[in-house]
Amino acid sequence: MAVFIRRKNPFRTTILPFKTTPYWWETVEPLKVENKEIPNQIDVAIIGSGYTGLWASIILKEQGLNVHVFEAKELGYGASTRNAGFVGSGYKLGVSKLFQIFGKDKAVELFNISLKAREDIEETIRKENIDCGFVVPGHFVAAWKPMHLANLEKTADLLENYFSLKTRLLDKSSLSAWMETALYHGGLFLADGALLNPARYYQGVLTLAINKGVYFHQHTEVQSIEQKGRKFEVTLSGKKRTLAREVLIATNGYTNSSFPEIQRRIIPLPSTIVLTEPIDRNLLERLVHTKFAVYDTKNFLYYFRFLEDGKLLFGGRTHLSFGSSITEAAKELLRSISMVFPALQGIKIRNVWEGKVCFTFDQLPHYGRLTNGIHYCLGYCGHGVALASYLGKLTAYYLLNDPRGQSPLLTLPFKKEFFCKTHPWFLPLIGLWYRLKDTLF
Repeated sequence: MAVFIRRKNPFRTTILPFKTTPYWWETVEPLKVENKEIPNQIDVAIIGSGYTGLWASIILKEQGLNVHVFEAKELGYGASTRNAGFVGSGYKLGVSKLFQIFGKDKAVELFNISLKAREDIEETIRKENIDCGFVVPGHFVAAWKPMHLANLEKTADLLENYFSLKTRLLDKSSLSAWMETALYHGGLFLADGALLNPARYYQGVLTLAINKGVYFHQHTEVQSIEQKGRKFEVTLSGKKRTLAREVLIATNGYTNSSFPEIQRRIIPLPSTIVLTEPIDRNLLERLVHTKFAVYDTKNFLYYFRFLEDGKLLFGGRTHLSFGSSITEAAKELLRSISMVFPALQGIKIRNVWEGKVCFTFDQLPHYGRLTNGIHYCLGYCGHGVALASYLGKLTAYYLLNDPRGQSPLLTLPFKKEFFCKTHPWFLPLIGLWYRLKDTLF
């Protein structure tokens, strides 16, 4: 689909066509996955075919269970193939806040889970020979305000002293040797930050699951789950039903009203990405002097990376409500690109797409059991490539009552708030507050 926008100041007036599908989808040949017949009874019904559902299905199938994955749209339609491909350690809740809220010992335990997730995804990619362009150039956390740089200095101390992670703090004057921008006040380089092509990673994991014998059902929406004795009747679109011994909800930001107990505990937020046409090599070498990926410290953050062929992938949270115009989001991200890199004013874009990020009230992921037989794993808050993969495995072991499924995350309450019953009506108010904070504080 082509969309045309007429750009206003600070851009020259022009007509710009772009695609509204993720660029990553163009880099893979879709696997032909035939929908299997849905039997009357199954061992495990997994709802959602993202990284979490795939890895859980693989572990469960290896234990000899009859596993069926149900997806409302196409396999991998959601965030697993729409994200920017950043792979790192940590959570949305920063490590300083983690220590402040939980104390040293518990904070170390919790952060170590994210380190295991980061290590596990790299080991798995190499072990399974998944061709997804995995590289480790590092991530750079750019300080939006001078006070943010002081906070990042505290972060660096904790990461180095407690977790032996390699970091490097840059002030504003030092940043020019790494990146040609006057927007930021320095930042923190994280050496363990990695990048991959999320669609190619997804396809590699999907291939593993298919080869293990997992059954997949596309365009098969789960409409309700009702307990029937010791099993659960799963009602599907097309008036289909099956009885499952166990159910795993792995829908993350795409959770709907069919699962109200989960929906009350999460806040799905939109995030938009644009991909530019290739940038002239000489200009590119002027703008960036390393291959790291960048995200900043704003609430309405920017995140970006340069692809091997010189295209700029640039994402951000331009709005907090769904249904907003993707054209308007594209315009705002184009303005943002020119703020970060004034030399790219007037750059053309070839793709714009949107995905859903799943936030929780404590900014930490959660997995566990709603009732005997119904499990969940979700809430990665924008850090899902490594965490969704690893916690999908842990949830499968937890479902099996295997000790490998235990972790300190299970001790955390999965909070729900009285004001969040279905649709998060309060998002516009939060959006105004966050924009005010980004401007003033």
